[in-house]
Amino acid sequence: MQSITLDNGETLAYRESGQGERVLLLIHGNLSSSQYWDVLMEQLPEDYHVFAPDLRGFGNSSYHHPIESISDFAEDLQAFIRQLQLKRPMILGWSLGGAIALQLACDTPQLLSRLILLASVNPQGFPLPKRDIYGRPIPGEFFQTKTELAQDPLVILPILKAFETQDQSFFKSLWNQVVYTQNKPDAQQYRRYLRATLKQRNYLDVIYALSCFNLSSHHNGVVPGTGAIKRLKSPTLIIHGDRDYVIPKSKALEGVKMLENQPKLVILKKAGHSPLVDNLEGLVTEIKAFWDS
Repeated sequence: MQSITLDNGETLAYRESGQGERVLLLIHGNLSSSQYWDVLMEQLPEDYHVFAPDLRGFGNSSYHHPIESISDFAEDLQAFIRQLQLKRPMILGWSLGGAIALQLACDTPQLLSRLILLASVNPQGFPLPKRDIYGRPIPGEFFQTKTELAQDPLVILPILKAFETQDQSFFKSLWNQVVYTQNKPDAQQYRRYLRATLKQRNYLDVIYALSCFNLSSHHNGVVPGTGAIKRLKSPTLIIHGDRDYVIPKSKALEGVKMLENQPKLVILKKAGHSPLVDNLEGLVTEIKAFWDS
C-alpha cells in the first residue's frame, strides 16, 4: 500500500493497480476497507488505472480529526483526487461509499466523469430505526442523536463491544447473517477481510453521519433534506443485488426516483450486499459496459 498526507493532516493509505487513461476511484463501505476491493482490482483490465483508498478512520488511514458528516469523507477524497492529479476518474462507491460518492458528485461535479453506486445508501441516507422488544423496527421512529445510538442494545452496542474486544468471530457471524448470505469468500481471503474490518476506529461516528445524510428534498426522520441531489449531473449507474438484506432493493428503486439525471439501474440476480463476492463477473461486465457507453 501507498499513502498520501492531505492538507488537513490526515493520511490516507491506498491501493493502486493497472495503468492507462481509464482512471477508476473505488470507495469502500462501512465495516470494511480497501482490502475488500482486491477481487475487483484483480479482474479489471490492465488499462484501468485503479485507486482504492482507506477512508479516514478505516484500515491503515489516520483518524486525527473525527468525522462529523459524510461531507468530511467527500472532502478528503476531493483532496485525494487533486493531490494525485487524477483526471476526472469514474467513481464507484459501495454502500457507505455510495453516499460519499453522491456527496462528492453533487459538490464537485467537475472532478469526476461518471458515477457508479453499488449496493448504495440512497440520497435520503440511512437513519437507524428504533426497535420493539421483539427486535422489529418501529415505523417512523428513528434514533435522533449519537448518544441515543450509542445506547442501542440490539445493533450498536454489540458492534461497539466487538470492536473494543477485537472479536473477529462476532464480525464473521454478522457478515454471514447480513452480507454473505449467498456466497462467502474463501477462508484465507475472509480472514484478511475480517482483520481489515477490525481496524476501523469510527463506527459510531459513521452510523450517525449516515443518519444525518440527506441530499433529497424530504425529511428522512432525523434531518430535513438539503435538496443537493438536484445538482447531480454525472452519468450514473446504480447496481444492486436482488437479495440485499442490508439495503433492500426497494431503497435502490426509491433512489432512482430521487435522481433527475436519468440513472441506469441494473439489478444483479442472486446477489446480496456484496456483489463483489456474489456476482463478480456480472459486476465487472456492467462496469466495462458503462465506461464504454
